[in-house]
Amino acid sequence: MAQRVTYSTILPLLLTANWLLLSGVPSANGASAVGDPGMRRDGLRVAFEGWNFCNEVGQEAPDMGSPRAADCFDLSNGSLIHKVTEADNKLGVGVSFPGVSPNALNNPDLYAVEKELYLGSLCEISDTPKPWQFWMVMLKNGNYDTNSGLCPENGKKVPPFKPGRFPCFGSGCMNQPILYHQPTALDGNGIMRGGFNGSYDLNSSTGGSTSYFEVVWEKKVGSGGWVFAHKLRTSRKYPWLMLYLRADATKGYSGGYHYDTRGMLKTLPESPNFKVRLSLDIKQGGGPKSQFYLIDIGSCWKNNGARCDGDVLTDVTRYSEMIVNPETPAWCSSTNIGNCPPYHITPTTPKY
Repeated sequence: MAQRVTYSTILPLLLTANWLLLSGVPSANGASAVGDPGMRRDGLRVAFEGWNFCNEVGQEAPDMGSPRAADCFDLSNGSLIHKVTEADNKLGVGVSFPGVSPNALNNPDLYAVEKELYLGSLCEISDTPKPWQFWMVMLKNGNYDTNSGLCPENGKKVPPFKPGRFPCFGSGCMNQPILYHQPTALDGNGIMRGGFNGSYDLNSSTGGSTSYFEVVWEKKVGSGGWVFAHKLRTSRKYPWLMLYLRADATKGYSGGYHYDTRGMLKTLPESPNFKVRLSLDIKQGGGPKSQFYLIDIGSCWKNNGARCDGDVLTDVTRYSEMIVNPETPAWCSSTNIGNCPPYHITPTTPKY
């Protein structure tokens, strides 16, 4: 899910931990496509990835390493056994790790991809029909330096063009964020808690006028599911930020991103043979210009129907999403039926 918000707004989200994706059978008894249905496993698997507007890294933030990180652990005899070290999370271009290729070692874009695969190998859990790795917290910077010529447009490379359509304060506007990690810890009350947070404003504190993101997860040992709380604040320099909690494919291109990925979907669901269940509690909205994508389902195929192969000039990402914002005037109305869903489903009413 993503949030697109305006300057000086803050969006705390609370995602209650009963994310469940049923695939293959239309009934509630179908097999789950995700590795941890309902997020009920005490041993959490969660990762972080940062992208710029072109779905690349571009350049690492100073002293932050490559914008990929993970918090994966098992619970054993009342202790958390972490699978990923902070040294792993701080790996950056030029620093070797098991499996990194020579071509990727000094390329920030390729390095991040192979770092994600490496972190996935540390977090991986064997399962049927495929192993799975982690839930993914994805953070994306909506700034685009139109003078850079970095991003293709409508499947074609484009030269630099005049600013106007996209926000950018100047050179460096597409930077990666400062990232801090609070490794999951177990307190004396049996509560496990951890998180990621940071800012895109590289030379500022995280005060009220700077950008800020935060994701905190929490669960009581042996009870319920993981609760993910999201906060996102934009700033004058970074007016368009996106924060997602993703269930990616465990292998292959994830929603059109043109690199091999790791994630939670051990079975790829095919429409219409799946259902998604989750709970969302919006604690504070961001005003009429903010967006909550509930839910954002992404896939990828070429215009001739062929599968995507990583060629950004011919791969086309497809999205099915619903934008939820109580402060935005409804497009659906009795006089505009064309903008209404075909039907509604509630917990007490199957369809109306």
